[in-house]
Amino acid sequence: MTNIERFINRLKKCGVTLDLLGNFPWVYIAKINGNTIKEKRDSEYGFVLGYTPIRPGEEFNFLPLRETFELIRKYK
Repeated sequence: MTNIERFINRLKKCGVTLDLLGNFPWVYIAKINGNTIKEKRDSEYGFVLGYTPIRPGEEFNFLPLRETFELIRKYK
């Protein structure tokens, strides 16, 4: 299990569902509990959760999670 799968599963246990979108290498948060995200971070298109690895075997690179959790609290 990758670290992004672990992150999403742990949030589900807390009652938070994330809908993610990908555009290599960026991974965006599209919705939180069905609410569409309007904020943008590190992109003109959406709120970037992190970057997918370029080489096989590397881990997903999260951007600072403090901002992500602030966004989750706002939309929950």
